[in-house]
Amino acid sequence: MTGKGLGILGGTFDPIHIGHLRIAEAIYERIALEQIIFIPAFVPPHKVGQDYAPAEHRYAMTELAVKPYTHFTVSDMELRRSGVSYTIDTLRELQYADLVSIKKQGCGKPNRIYPKRYEAVSHTDFKESG
Repeated sequence: MTGKGLGILGGTFDPIHIGHLRIAEAIYERIALEQIIFIPAFVPPHKVGQDYAPAEHRYAMTELAVKPYTHFTVSDMELRRSGVSYTIDTLRELQYADLVSIKKQGCGKPNRIYPKRYEAVSHTDFKESG
C-alpha cells in the first residue's frame, strides 16, 4: 500500500458488477489511494420495502468480486449496524484522516469525491472540518 487515504464505496451491490469495480479502480489510481473499502448496505434507504438479495448474500458476492484486487476490501459495518444504511452514519463511524467518499447516482456513476476529512452535515452535503 503506497497510496494515501482510504476510499469508500457503498451500495446495495445486488449484484456487484464490473461498473462498481471499474469506478473503484479509476478512483484508486487517480487519487493514489491506499485502499478502497466496499460497504454493502444492510437496508438501502432508496429501496425500503423493495425486494433485494439478503445482506449476507450481497456481502459474500462483494467479497468474491473484490478478491483479485489487493487494494480492495469489504466491510460489514452497515450489516452489523442493521437498520436503514445512511452514508452519513457510515462517515461518522469511519473517522479516518484521509477519507474519500465516492458518492454515486444510479448505475454506479460517481457524483462527488471528497478528498479530505469531512464532517457530514446532512445526508448529501459535506463541510470540511479542521
